[in-house]
Amino acid sequence: CDWSSDVCSSDLGAYGITIAGTGTLTLGASNTFSGGLTIPSGVSVISTAILMDATSPLTLQPGGTLSFNNAGYNVYSNPWSVAGTLEY
Repeated sequence: CDWSSDVCSSDLGAYGITIAGTGTLTLGASNTFSGGLTIPSGVSVISTAILMDATSPLTLQPGGTLSFNNAGYNVYSNPWSVAGTLEY
């Protein structure tokens, strides 16, 4: 991944993403990583396509935000831990 240009075209596969710091991350294409996603306080994640593999875990910590900004819908089968803001 080339995070300096905010682009990751690598296949993360079973690896997950844990975001450090604050700011906004926009996931603009379909994602199939299955290792899960952790969104901490002070971070906003905007998903404009498929967020992640349907069986991936999600942890949305207090003060974090996850926004679904797509015309379709996503179906996820793993439970999510949501203590932050979930928008759709």
